[in-house]
Amino acid sequence: MTALSNSFEGVTPSGTTVTTGNSGGASGNAFDGVTIGTGATVASDSAHAAHGSLGCQIATGATSAQAFCGWTTSMGTQAQTWFRMYLYLTANPAASIVVFRAVSGGSQAGGMRITTAGKIAMINGAGTNIVTTVTAIPLNAWFRAEGFIIGSATAGQLEAKLFLTPDAAAADETVTSTAAQNTTGSMDTYEFGVGTSTANAGPFWEDDLGLSNTGYMGPSVVALATVPVVSPQAAVERAASW
Repeated sequence: MTALSNSFEGVTPSGTTVTTGNSGGASGNAFDGVTIGTGATVASDSAHAAHGSLGCQIATGATSAQAFCGWTTSMGTQAQTWFRMYLYLTANPAASIVVFRAVSGGSQAGGMRITTAGKIAMINGAGTNIVTTVTAIPLNAWFRAEGFIIGSATAGQLEAKLFLTPDAAAADETVTSTAAQNTTGSMDTYEFGVGTSTANAGPFWEDDLGLSNTGYMGPSVVALATVPVVSPQAAVERAASW
């Protein structure tokens, strides 16, 4: 059983480019790979953080490029993986962005994209939208997206969950494909950011990334139950009444 997570809290100071060498420690599980194309950005940023003081700014420039961090050998080859992302966008993208991508032997297995309409779509190995949410993502606010991919050329399956309240236990919408998709095969690479070459993507922010081979990870922070405060005098009076 493997579960990986990263909060970017150790990539200090704000504005530091994320690398495999600086992404462990206080951040969690170090990434096995970071890809930053020409003019692109993958860097810690205090401007927006889902929790703590740092998130990760993702952006590409005028040149079509990739910009992502992710895991390979830390998770290993899996027939099914579950992923989690906290995301913050200031506007719907001008071109759809693949914000999570799973790869099988160098070929795309599937992933999650944000469409120009601000919807979440799960894509197959060919990059085709298979299921898409009706609900749009919020702008200028954090939200959480989770999902799973089963890798198979004939029996693949995709699911996405959208949480408008980022640490909510229940999803606002869940979309699930049939178990008959071409998602290539068992996956070995998992990318968070701009997974396919795109120009002028973002900037947008991601935080508290997660990857699991056992099931949904849920929120990275669970709200504590509110406990009523009872004054000493009230406690005495309550005890006397028993």
